[in-house]
Amino acid sequence: MKKIYSILAILSVWFITSCSGQNAINSLNPKQFSSKMIATKNLTLVDVRTQGEYAEGHLKGAVNIDWNSGTFESAVSRYDKSKNYFVYCRSGHRSGLAATWMREHGFKNVFELDGGITSWQSDGMPIE
Repeated sequence: MKKIYSILAILSVWFITSCSGQNAINSLNPKQFSSKMIATKNLTLVDVRTQGEYAEGHLKGAVNIDWNSGTFESAVSRYDKSKNYFVYCRSGHRSGLAATWMREHGFKNVFELDGGITSWQSDGMPIE
């Protein structure tokens, strides 16, 4: 019985660390996000905020696909799943949901802006 508990404990630790490791790689602070975009060819920058939020200011080159619009899934499904996607919102919540959905639906290279455009601006990074 102790052996079973030990195996379950080891598997639980492995599962937790493997999942958190993936998020650590794909959730980037503003400077990492910017550097990764500069170093990445053939990328799509996706702003998942509302049209109104997008109009108030966004990252240069971003396309607006509102996570809450009800059409996010159908709009994003048209994209090439093998390309690189950089996703952000206001604070990181919606982009986290969007990035998770994308990964669960076969998108291989999805990166999130940790803290959203709020942290981007706090770090003095430009918007248009």
